[in-house]
Amino acid sequence: MHRSAYRAPHSWPTNPRTLYHLTGSFLSVEVKRRRTNFSSISGKFSCSLANGPEVVTACSWNELVLSSDVPVVVEFWTSWCGPCKMVSHLMNELANDYSGRIRCFRINADDYPQVAASNGVERIPTILVFKDAEKLERITGTLPKSVYVAAIQKSLSE
Repeated sequence: MHRSAYRAPHSWPTNPRTLYHLTGSFLSVEVKRRRTNFSSISGKFSCSLANGPEVVTACSWNELVLSSDVPVVVEFWTSWCGPCKMVSHLMNELANDYSGRIRCFRINADDYPQVAASNGVERIPTILVFKDAEKLERITGTLPKSVYVAAIQKSLSE
């Protein structure tokens, strides 16, 4: 059957406000649109970027990384790198553990190869630790959390 000639059966729900149940023994998905009145809950919560590393770009590199008044940990990663995903989980933990004492950033080495090259990043994942615009530590690959913690502790003690 030609792709453009295919039509969904009339029994399929097409309204996004409808409750959808996908057939199968393990999968049930509910899709409902809700309108939330945020004015009624203002002041009851606050948003924070402490949930994980922030994204840094080539344009914001000098301002966020080199001009920071606290130590900075930068993760160089790519979307196709499996070990990068493991390091990303560690970075999320470290960002939460050291919230307020360090700043954590991520930069995609495929999107910003000039930043990676200027910092000597040849392999990924690579973690760089900066303090006062000086590169203190380089960690390449997936290593135990204790290695990353030691590098951060060193930057905090100097």
